[in-house]
Amino acid sequence: MKCPNHDVELVKKEIIYGYPASGKDYSNVLLGGCCVMPNSPRYGYECPVDKEVYLMKDGKLVTEREEED
Repeated sequence: MKCPNHDVELVKKEIIYGYPASGKDYSNVLLGGCCVMPNSPRYGYECPVDKEVYLMKDGKLVTEREEED
């Protein structure tokens, strides 16, 4: 899956929820915040160029910011 803003492949990463422990490396996952809902996504996609996070919503790729709207 390609980044809509850059001509690079997005990196699929697991989303983890809860308060992250300090001193750990979280570069291989996405931090999803503290609140977990039944429809919270399990995976997201990160652009390696600008680190923008994308989620799948209704079969479309949306930014994390658009998901909050």
